[in-house]
Amino acid sequence: MMKYSTKAMLILILCTGFACVGKNKQEAPNRDSEQPRIGYRDITDEMAGSSYRTRARSYFLVRGTDTSAFSCMLSESRADSSVLISVTFRESLTYDEQLNELKLLLPVAATDFDLKRLDGIGIGRLITTGDLAVRITQQYRERFGDNTTIGSYAKVALFLKQSPLGTDFNTLLQPYGYRVDEISVEKVFFSDKQVLYKQSVISTDADAIPERILDCMTWIRVEPAA
Repeated sequence: MMKYSTKAMLILILCTGFACVGKNKQEAPNRDSEQPRIGYRDITDEMAGSSYRTRARSYFLVRGTDTSAFSCMLSESRADSSVLISVTFRESLTYDEQLNELKLLLPVAATDFDLKRLDGIGIGRLITTGDLAVRITQQYRERFGDNTTIGSYAKVALFLKQSPLGTDFNTLLQPYGYRVDEISVEKVFFSDKQVLYKQSVISTDADAIPERILDCMTWIRVEPAA
């Protein structure tokens, strides 16, 4: 079983506690009312992991009077001022929609947090990524066959780094001078296909979705790009 670092454990705690919110909901200035605006909320309540951070803020898109269900939270470590990103994928949007929103949120977040000190990204359960989890499962079956018995966690972690998960986050991180270093996983198993539909809006053709979907708690550690 792959061992977590203290920071990896913390970001997974933050992922599970991210539904907790604080106060001071605000919006970053945007002069074009036709464009989505970036809102943010300071996380001030005593959510899990709060004793390990100096501050935390969640970011989300606002379109007109509608606030997106998707958000990401950035937090600063009390120990070394490193920055962690926690992403919580929502069941009301597709993976691609949420990834695109994350691309819009990070430039604003980068004005509040020093992303040169970025340590990693927590995304919670892999199955919450919806269509991405489907693509990853399809590739996993092509490489390792239909056997749903999980062997080495290290093998799964390396596979995920080389999968569309690694590719998408390398692209996301490139403007900030980072890339995926390694992926840590915990509680790896195959979830039922019906669970997938409860976690995300799925655009993949139903006939192409495997009956069992690769699932695990997932943490991405980053490193400066060469």
